[in-house]
Amino acid sequence: MANKTNVGPASGGALTRIGVAGASGKLGNLVLEGLLKVVPPEQLVAIVRSPERAARFASRGVQVRRGDYSDRGTLIPALAGVKRLLLISAPTSAGVLSSVKR
Repeated sequence: MANKTNVGPASGGALTRIGVAGASGKLGNLVLEGLLKVVPPEQLVAIVRSPERAARFASRGVQVRRGDYSDRGTLIPALAGVKRLLLISAPTSAGVLSSVKR
């Protein structure tokens, strides 16, 4: 089994949270599975439109947060504390980048 790496500061500071937006899709699932092999689950945030679709990650200790590209009000709390983000867009998410930039 691979060693899990704390990607936070070596000085014992706050953990670096890694967010995966679009985590309930095919690519998002693969990314989270890969990250779970090398990063402790408490450092991961799965950002999804429907949290129930990411229940399998929640049961493994990953924080699951509701975040919908078309609902800007959900993005700010979903991204809170996230220091690194993988933004996976969907073919139907027109204007994703303009929403995230705001």
